[in-house]
Amino acid sequence: MLTSGYFPRHGSRLIDLRDVRPDPFDDILGAKIRRMQTIEGWTSEKRRLQRDLEAMSAWFGYVGWTVDPRTYLVHQVGQSFLYNVPLNKRGNFAIFRGKRVRIICLGSGAFTRWVRVGPLNPLDIEAPSPEMSVQRGREQLHR
Repeated sequence: MLTSGYFPRHGSRLIDLRDVRPDPFDDILGAKIRRMQTIEGWTSEKRRLQRDLEAMSAWFGYVGWTVDPRTYLVHQVGQSFLYNVPLNKRGNFAIFRGKRVRIICLGSGAFTRWVRVGPLNPLDIEAPSPEMSVQRGREQLHR
């Protein structure tokens, strides 16, 4: 079972642990994540929460992509944490430079995870539209 206090034990070459904070779950997405984490096993309610998070996160400015769990520090569906994106960050995190974002694991495969990453405050950043995020995710899957 996931605990509400999930915190990665080791950093990675992409995410430095000094920039990581536990998720306080103090907004609507956080409440859904917390509820999802309290449910043992994959019940219909947990699957509904996962679908809700996927849909809602897009409207809150979150973008999604497929990642290596060792690099993004998430291993189970429902894990989340906050990340202070450095000002010099490149790649997928470039649009979030200097912001605090939440990283949520919303899907898993054999050696990959589907994550959503977005600002804690939706007004904090100009993020791509939900349609662009979905399109980008599909492109990643078909590579």
